[in-house]
Amino acid sequence: DDWAKPRNANNTPAAGAGKIFFYSSMGVLRALDAETGELVWEAWNSEEKQAQRQAVIDRGHLQEKRAPKAIMGPPVLFADGLAIFTHAASKNNYGREKSLVAFDGTSGEQKWRVDDVGPGQGAPSLWFHDGVSYIVAASQLGNVTCVRVADGKVMWKLTGKAYNGHSITVAGDYMVINEVGETKKYKSAQLGAYKLTPEEAQHLWTLPPELHNSNATSPRIIYKDRVYVRRADVKPLPGSILVLDLQTGKLLAETEVDHDINGCQIIADDKIYYECDGNHNSVSLINSYSTDPADFRRLSQWTMPNGPTNAYEIPMARPIVKGKMYARHNDGHIRCYDVTAPQADSKK
Repeated sequence: DDWAKPRNANNTPAAGAGKIFFYSSMGVLRALDAETGELVWEAWNSEEKQAQRQAVIDRGHLQEKRAPKAIMGPPVLFADGLAIFTHAASKNNYGREKSLVAFDGTSGEQKWRVDDVGPGQGAPSLWFHDGVSYIVAASQLGNVTCVRVADGKVMWKLTGKAYNGHSITVAGDYMVINEVGETKKYKSAQLGAYKLTPEEAQHLWTLPPELHNSNATSPRIIYKDRVYVRRADVKPLPGSILVLDLQTGKLLAETEVDHDINGCQIIADDKIYYECDGNHNSVSLINSYSTDPADFRRLSQWTMPNGPTNAYEIPMARPIVKGKMYARHNDGHIRCYDVTAPQADSKK
């Protein structure tokens, strides 16, 4: 290790301009020099968090594990020289929308804030169009908002959609969200797709009720003008993975699966890797699938050894580069696995 900094927060940090940006356990936003780990600047997430911390100090309980709770919230983003944090809270992740707050990556000066746009748990999506950076953020209350990164201007907003408290999917100039369904709940939804411009989000299609998903947190990805989505209908398993035409929503292929709905899908080397979460499953089970609708099937199923770090409901995405998967483990190690090796095809 070159350097290490302990913290008590579940957010994924961001890197950019030679710095690492992250939350502390009390809501302090910090920037560290990526080479040395030295503190460059720090700022408060909110006056509320600052007041809570001072109250703990005033009571003499600074070393005790008492309120406020550790920060919970979406990952940090970095774009156009700005570190963008979601105003995280220690409770009510499902019941309210969050604010996006942007800080200058060099000085730590707050540049803008947009209230009532962010999700409780999902990551806001960066979208790049004609050389301009935007953030598309959806919420559990049925709203989807597009914000220009440079100045925080709200470009457009959709309302009346389904629960989107987890991450939505944005790729190229397209977006896939839960279109029809309840808000504040993630039990059922029908998927919908949009073509994005800075002026509007143009609706393309909504899946019919017979292809609804009984778990609105289900992961989905956009790849080669197709949408891949893990679908659950009724319990018990099995469910399936659907392959849809991005432009029309037409069902191109479907394959039955025997693993849990909670998971993470990754596209790498023209394959889909689906990892189940570690809370609802006793092992870190990773499945790989072909991407060709004409031959859509599972290629392998294997269990990652050594106790990899996982997550509740939506696992951390493992980087996969040229057939190598990199994973953090509970013993503090980072390990590299060859996902093309014969043992990865053993379906054990």
